Amino acid sequence: MTRSVIDPITRIEGHLRAEMEVTDGVVTDAWISGGCFRGMELVVRDRTPEDAAYIVQRICGVCPVSHMHSASIAAEQALGITIPNNARIIRNLIEGAQFLHSHILWLYNLASLDYVNPLNALGADAADAYDLAAELGTPSADFVGLQDRLKKFADNGQLSIFSGNWFDTGEYNMTPEADLILTAHYLEALQMQSKASEIAALLQARCERLTDIPEKVDFFDALPDYDLAFYTNKKSKTDAAVSLDMLQKVLPKLEALNDWSTDGIHDMLIAFAEELGVKNATLMWPLRIACAGKLVTPGGAVEICKILGKDETIRRVKCGIEKLGG
Repeated sequence: MTRSVIDPITRIEGHLRAEMEVTDGVVTDAWISGGCFRGMELVVRDRTPEDAAYIVQRICGVCPVSHMHSASIAAEQALGITIPNNARIIRNLIEGAQFLHSHILWLYNLASLDYVNPLNALGADAADAYDLAAELGTPSADFVGLQDRLKKFADNGQLSIFSGNWFDTGEYNMTPEADLILTAHYLEALQMQSKASEIAALLQARCERLTDIPEKVDFFDALPDYDLAFYTNKKSKTDAAVSLDMLQKVLPKLEALNDWSTDGIHDMLIAFAEELGVKNATLMWPLRIACAGKLVTPGGAVEICKILGKDETIRRVKCGIEKLGG
């Protein structure tokens, strides 16, 4: 039996120490301890409960909301407070936003570069990388374009971020093609982290449980097969014919829009509805249905288009036009 100690465990907030007993290559016992005294209890002493909730968020840069949540619950228990149900819902929504955001942040931004070597990806054969991605069932990317970007980055010489990682030891190395695929994943994660925050912010009070979230936002991943009857809405004054007309007219506007921001999309749609002489909802309703394929969504047409991005929005609008017989 041998005893192994890892102290500190990196890429987390809290700086854990892990001790293990290993017999014949198998961990037979283990102990985890947090030996770093951070003194947060002393920092919040003599503060109001409201102040404490904000201060303890600084415990972690990855999951600050969870610490605020715990501090709030602790104060309520100490004071014998039972919060209203609507307050509980709001908390769960905020916690859900944190859940979506922090998982991507930790896995990719904090941990992945310990194992993924972007510089090794410079030696990859892009064709082999495409084959490997297909074999693994993982999405491909513009691997040739990514190598060009990596080469420019490497040429600037600022490479200290890639020192002291597991791949430097010679004990954890991947093929250049695997490193190229995972570097593409890393860069995509930076964008998805932002999208996760935007999606979570749209949920508002439509989700009372965190388990409701997947069915509310699954259309961002893939457009569902929806009923044409969704295009009919009495309040918005739309039916299949009106919706087809609106989608055909708005498509060139979407294709020509350069400012694909929330404000840019909003201002264009409002101005175009005025130009057409129709209610905002008469334009927005069919656009939202075409992009989401759902009657109820956590956000409106503007927010959904922003998160989907220009190319995917245009693709879904064209699918809606075709579905309506255009």
